[in-house]
Amino acid sequence: MKKTKIFLNKVKKFCKKILPRSESIKKCKNLKELSVQIEIFYCYNNTIMYDINFDTELINQLNKEELEIESACLPDLVIKSAEGSYLVDTNGRRYLDLTSNRECNPLGYSCINNTDSGYLFDSELFTTTDSFALKNILINNTGLEKVIFTSSRAESYCVYKELVKNYLNSSLKNKILVSSLSNKKAYYEINDAVVQFIPINNDIIAMSLLTKAVGAVVVDIVQIGEEINIATHEYLELLRNLCDKSGALLVFDAGSVSPLRTLNGIFNYDSNIKPDILIISNSAAQGIPFGAVLLSDKLEEVQGSGSTICAYKSALKFINECTQPETINIIRNNAYYLEKSLNELAQKFITIVDIIPYGMLFSVVLDISAYSFVQETFNRGIIIEALNSGTIRLSPPYNISKDDIDKLIDSFEEILSTLARFDRL
Repeated sequence: MKKTKIFLNKVKKFCKKILPRSESIKKCKNLKELSVQIEIFYCYNNTIMYDINFDTELINQLNKEELEIESACLPDLVIKSAEGSYLVDTNGRRYLDLTSNRECNPLGYSCINNTDSGYLFDSELFTTTDSFALKNILINNTGLEKVIFTSSRAESYCVYKELVKNYLNSSLKNKILVSSLSNKKAYYEINDAVVQFIPINNDIIAMSLLTKAVGAVVVDIVQIGEEINIATHEYLELLRNLCDKSGALLVFDAGSVSPLRTLNGIFNYDSNIKPDILIISNSAAQGIPFGAVLLSDKLEEVQGSGSTICAYKSALKFINECTQPETINIIRNNAYYLEKSLNELAQKFITIVDIIPYGMLFSVVLDISAYSFVQETFNRGIIIEALNSGTIRLSPPYNISKDDIDKLIDSFEEILSTLARFDRL
């Protein structure tokens, strides 16, 4: 092993001297990783590797040691409960855990008792049954191959940054295009990378800026600022094709709104368009701190913290419901009824300038102060939001009742009667 390390360090030192960028070389842990980077750099300059003498016997020894390490690794362990110093797998087999869950549970599992408490985290040692099931349902509904669970949306962005940073280093690229709101800049910025924001659904700008230097293109699927903008199927399809041609990653951020909000696929885009990275967040777990980053086979996984049993249970239940035709029909019917009711109200009041539906998400343009309108609805026990001085946003629960929609419309009518500048038509 010592001889192997000396050999690897010797090659790394050599590469560091002659290569313009050596971050990827320094991070290589074995010859397999190193050979990939050497091949990349060799293509960059076809003379740089001539002086390196690869010792065949040493390489064989390294491969043997890697196999020994792999055989010593524990198999995947899926846990359904934990108590005291024991873990219990899905087959009912009990394991006395003498690792203290890799130092995550120094008191064992005595304060957990069972997984119903919701406080048991996935760890490097094991996964839980709910996270295992959730991983499978996410993979089946996105076409992506890997899932990294996190405990928050913020941590999901940290995972995204590590994944993209590794790809930029290995591909010798240094630029990222981001189609998102500028106030989310901190979510997507990566050290030493050039980040350029571009408008959503602008094909010409995307085609002109997506050059060979671009290593990743990030799209915030649903953008809600002073107005609502949603990535179109045509725009995402174009970006997929451009990224394939230029060798860039395509990243979808689906964390801004809940699954099924726009009624355009479970994560609000056509799943036939496959990104390389997909970010989802706590809306999938009904508000419980949670995050997940899905990725394609072309990317190596990085470590995530995992999340709690209660988050996995909630996300699993919700995502599973989102795949059921009955659930989708309920959302469609409620969205239709709300849109119909708003349009009928607009026939009575000229102050309603426009109603723009996006599935179970609406923007309503008013000819009066949206801020005053929001305050009046709050005074009547109804919470809505203003996008700007003349537009309100409605994103009701999917299972809202028709009685509650009627109550909303009645309140709107009362407020418009008070605030409108003009009489009813």
